[in-house]
Amino acid sequence: RKRLGGVPAAQAKNFKQLQGGAYDATGQKAKAMAIIEQMVGEGGGTSTELAYIAQAALSAKQYDKAIQFANKAIEKMRAEGKTKPEPYNILLKAYRDTAKMDQYYATLERVAPVFKSEVYWKPLIEKAKTEKGFKSAEGLLDVYRAMEATNVKLSDADKVMMGEQALTRQMSIEAEKILTPLVKSGAVGGPKDSKAERNKRMYATVQTDAKPAKSGGLEKAEAAATAAATGAPLVLVGEQYYTNGDYKKAVELIEKGIAKGQLEPGALAYAQLHLGMAQSKAGQKDAARKTWSEVKAENGAGWLARVWTAISKT
Repeated sequence: RKRLGGVPAAQAKNFKQLQGGAYDATGQKAKAMAIIEQMVGEGGGTSTELAYIAQAALSAKQYDKAIQFANKAIEKMRAEGKTKPEPYNILLKAYRDTAKMDQYYATLERVAPVFKSEVYWKPLIEKAKTEKGFKSAEGLLDVYRAMEATNVKLSDADKVMMGEQALTRQMSIEAEKILTPLVKSGAVGGPKDSKAERNKRMYATVQTDAKPAKSGGLEKAEAAATAAATGAPLVLVGEQYYTNGDYKKAVELIEKGIAKGQLEPGALAYAQLHLGMAQSKAGQKDAARKTWSEVKAENGAGWLARVWTAISKT
């Protein structure tokens, strides 16, 4: 076995690990890092050692070094068959602190499907709201949908807003599903609801609109949409079928609407987003990813298509 100064290599490494740990425990970070860097230089280092260097560099605001060793730690983890969030967290903070936002969001895309935590999903999804063409009336409901799909915790206020957006978008069945639990709990219309009367009226409207939609209304809307001059009504009814859980029908009608055409560019992008969502729910994963790859708009739909692509990998 290779020896260093007459001492077995493994024994020498163990001694250095103990020495580095002692320095770290007593707050002598620079000495600890120097020893670990020496160990890494001699033997390549474990993912833990590489991550230690990356974290120390990050704490010292040596961002290029932090990024370099975090990436080395990630590569080493793969070789070791390990998956830990710490090196990725170092990367994320280094990219954010240096305003390298493209790399920051690309890293979120990589890690969110792996660790399945809202720590990663929430900022990744909320990026859609910063797109230059984003409009709440067009895209906020889909932001909430992506959060629901990734188990991001929504506050009662978020859910009320989601229900309101669904109602505004003519998704009364979806709005009813969102708001009914809140009504039952008293979060909507209860003593602690500061907008109780207003929210009660909204919920009454939701119920009024949802009732016919659930009992033949969608079929009637489909017939009218088929006769319309543009594809927009078909896309709308297809999305309504999606919210009612009929994903095959949603795919059929949204595809027909897109083919019929005469959609505004922004509306087309959201139609493609919803088509991919319906395809995914219908078990057509490859078709969904292909559809999402074609969404290029900067109104939130393109970004959410990337999010849903990441979701499809979980």
